Amino acid sequence: MKGKIFATLLLAFGISGCDTLGRIALEQATDSRIRYGAQCESLRMQCRPENYRQWQTSKGELGCSCAGSPEQSRYPTGIQDPL
Repeated sequence: MKGKIFATLLLAFGISGCDTLGRIALEQATDSRIRYGAQCESLRMQCRPENYRQWQTSKGELGCSCAGSPEQSRYPTGIQDPL
């Protein structure tokens, strides 16, 4: 059932061209952070290597995701990034 809802959301947002709302819905459905283009490098640096994935979209753009909540990132919220 969850898969059908997920597929319907993807189709609906894809047709409407509303990328931001579609990305937010996709992130919540998959418990991942999803970014595109130049934002992927920043996400890669924040994410644990085993949780990071990247791909090329049908439009040739770089897409990436970091599975899990921000608390599972390489640098959890209470810890500052090294300089």
